[in-house]
Amino acid sequence: MKRGRYGSAGLPVEDCEIKWNEPLAKLVALQDWLDMSGRHLAEIPIESMRSENPQVSALNLDFNHLIDFPIELGQMASLVSISLNSQTAIPRASISRRPHLKKIPEIVGRLSELRMLLLRQNNVDRLPESLARTNALCVLDLRLNNLQNFPEHVCSIRSLKQLFLSGNEICEIPEAVGDLSHLEVLRIANNRLFRLPDSIGNLRRLHTLSLRKNQLHKLPRVVSGLSRLGAPRTDPDGQALDGLFLADNPWIYPPAEVVERGTQNVLEYLRNHEDPSTATTVTVNMAKHGLTELSPLPGNPEEIITIDARDNKLREIPTSLLNLQTLILDRNAITTMSASTLLKMGSLKVLSLQDQDETRDLLGYVQTLSVPTEIMMCGNLTELHLGRNHIISLPPSMEHLTQLRVLDLQVNSHRVH
Repeated sequence: MKRGRYGSAGLPVEDCEIKWNEPLAKLVALQDWLDMSGRHLAEIPIESMRSENPQVSALNLDFNHLIDFPIELGQMASLVSISLNSQTAIPRASISRRPHLKKIPEIVGRLSELRMLLLRQNNVDRLPESLARTNALCVLDLRLNNLQNFPEHVCSIRSLKQLFLSGNEICEIPEAVGDLSHLEVLRIANNRLFRLPDSIGNLRRLHTLSLRKNQLHKLPRVVSGLSRLGAPRTDPDGQALDGLFLADNPWIYPPAEVVERGTQNVLEYLRNHEDPSTATTVTVNMAKHGLTELSPLPGNPEEIITIDARDNKLREIPTSLLNLQTLILDRNAITTMSASTLLKMGSLKVLSLQDQDETRDLLGYVQTLSVPTEIMMCGNLTELHLGRNHIISLPPSMEHLTQLRVLDLQVNSHRVH
């Protein structure tokens, strides 16, 4: 698969070049389209709009200065399409033109005829639950916003055909995404995804799936059953308009070299090759060996799922153990968990780092165990044992460990927040 071209804000070009009026023209008649874009509006002149076009069904308010979603729009029941892309702060000498629109009110749920809602390049961080009542919505564009979580109530909009979420901070797609049985396009490039749900295999109408620039290691094998991904269209320059977009992820399954060869090769590989994490597995017991590093390991590292290396002198968590599920490192001298290591441990379910010795750096400062933000990359973690250390705090990213059932913080010398 060719390395993608990238446009503004680091988004792949195919995630940027969708003009507002192209899909709109298929939904509404042009005479019902009111264009109020680029007028430097800080609020909308609702009476002027009604007099200019009382039967307006498509409203373009791009490139204005709206702070909030105009609640007056909730009274315009005839609206089929709303575009509020790129709302910026009113420019002043000391203030940059940063995205400004943040809040989407519950009143949007009253727009029963709404089929297209475009909110690209704003500061939206959540969506109202009432959006699930927009039973006609076909296109929802939230690219380049500030979403930390996948808006799960969107999964209740069964009419949805195109969902654009590229350029946010989303770490996980919920299982409920499989309920979007009419979904044809899902673009969620340039986020922080570390895994995909198996329910994505339920999206039988999907012909475009963009996952570029995330932290994904494995593609669910059920993706091979999404037959429409295997017949991508191309533009006059030969660039793919749809299909699978997978570049810039640390792929293990399928391997990176398969991903480079394109959609057809990826789908064929998934059909013919099992996920290596389901292969024959091995448990390695290296406890009480006085080890300072876990290298070399016996056998094939890809087959190792459990390592017990407690009571040694290890200073770092071992790397290159892609299918590891249980790692016990109690009573060593580990003080850091590097991001590069955690990125390779997406299969890990149990991690025990109890009672780590204090160490000193080159300047003589005491170092104790800390938990980095990147712990969220271990998205399959069910047990995390950190008792008897000197942990002061845990990162907010811990909330993304949705599978976590056991968190042991007993006998830490400071209160953990």
